[in-house]
Amino acid sequence: MNETSGLLLIGYARVSTDEQRTHTQIDALERAGYARAFTEHAIGAR
Repeated sequence: MNETSGLLLIGYARVSTDEQRTHTQIDALERAGYARAFTEHAIGAR
């Protein structure tokens, strides 16, 4: 929970190729105070 606002911050991380990983995005969200992060691995415009 974000201490300054009392809000529960929820983030979203997405990658679009098999070579990419979400860990750097998740790390950045955690450092920013996000309590929960959803991830998605999608290829192209599908």
